[in-house]
Amino acid sequence: MLLSHTGLEVVSIAGRGRALRASRDIISETTLFIELPFARVYKRNDSSTVREHPEATALMRRVFELAASGTFDPRDFNGWPEEVVQCMEGILDVHAAVAFDKLSSRTQKQWMSLQDSRADLQGTPKTPGGVLRTNGFDDKFGYGNLYEVISRANHSCSPNAERLLRENHGVELRALRKIAAGEEVTVAYIDLDLPYQERQKHLLQQYGFNCVCEIHVTRIRLHAVARNPVASDMPWSNGRRGMGHAAPARLLLCALLMSLREKLAVSCKLAQPYGRQVHR
Repeated sequence: MLLSHTGLEVVSIAGRGRALRASRDIISETTLFIELPFARVYKRNDSSTVREHPEATALMRRVFELAASGTFDPRDFNGWPEEVVQCMEGILDVHAAVAFDKLSSRTQKQWMSLQDSRADLQGTPKTPGGVLRTNGFDDKFGYGNLYEVISRANHSCSPNAERLLRENHGVELRALRKIAAGEEVTVAYIDLDLPYQERQKHLLQQYGFNCVCEIHVTRIRLHAVARNPVASDMPWSNGRRGMGHAAPARLLLCALLMSLREKLAVSCKLAQPYGRQVHR
């Protein structure tokens, strides 16, 4: 699908599903488009949906019981017990199902055309809650918002574009650097200030994949070099072993460059995606 007015097209990429790709050269800081949501879900737990729905009420009561036990800090999302996580996801599923049932068949079709990362991972049918969890953007009013096109942007820890929340619940897609024609347009699904291991954990739990973008691949290669700095398949070895002190010195240089690259990548603050704070 060509989005001629934006310089983008929606394409299928092996191993990455549906994606956004530049159909022409795009200069840095260009606003590619601003998209309004096709569906919004009020997801605060003090809503009438929770109060009036027996399943959601029971799940919320259980969360309160667990919080009152003092076994975890409710403010520390990363420290929530698995049972709390499951309860909160169940409540979100109720919110999503109630909102979904009120929509037209056309809008329901739009909703279910987006990815459900958990369904993909487990080989189960898509659910409205799974799609919302994978693709939604939170706003300051307590809504999770779904967007048809911008949800196609895949993740990278070194993205070339960013998503910014705007007025009227719109989301702007803006280029962070020059993007060449034919290049995939990527964004960050997570907070890039998080350490490497936390980023990978979050992506796997929330979106069902391990990131294999350039930053992570380079890190894996550096770890391999650290274990065997004179291996013949390393770029500086030129097929020769016994490089003496040259390999460790160049390894240090690569590590420093890698650290600099990550710092440059995280210097741009991106709008936080929905919930987990997927894959599209």
